[in-house]
Amino acid sequence: MAAVAMASVIEDYESAFRDAGFNPGVVLPSTLAAIGAADAKTPTLVIKVDAHTTSIAILNEDQLQLFRTLENTRGVTITGEQLAEEVYPSVVFFQDTYHLNIERIYIAGLAESGGAAPALRAQTGAEVQELVSSAQLGTSTGGSVPRWRMAGVVGALIS
Repeated sequence: MAAVAMASVIEDYESAFRDAGFNPGVVLPSTLAAIGAADAKTPTLVIKVDAHTTSIAILNEDQLQLFRTLENTRGVTITGEQLAEEVYPSVVFFQDTYHLNIERIYIAGLAESGGAAPALRAQTGAEVQELVSSAQLGTSTGGSVPRWRMAGVVGALIS
């Protein structure tokens, strides 16, 4: 995968590390790092919601086949039905292009991801689960940091 970004944007990210006395190595969107946490041997949709965007990655046979970032004006207060509606065009595009159905969905970024599961399952028939589990963080409760905030770190360490 190739990505293009303005030098000023990359510098903003890298400057935080330089200011802390480190030299950054690789700078990439957290969703791309997070997909390392997904078991994607079969067609898999990874959805990561944050305050401003919803990122969608579709993988199959551990290969990235579609990546989109959508503006998310609702932030993390987006409902499961709204989220399913927003990702639906990408799911249809994948199905029409590759003639495959999504079999698994991983989600990160909603305070109550379980609320999205019924809507996404109804739309795709796929199994829906959290992208990051407490076990992956080495805790039974997830600690004080929400699991979804660690999705990029977990994915980068697993892959």
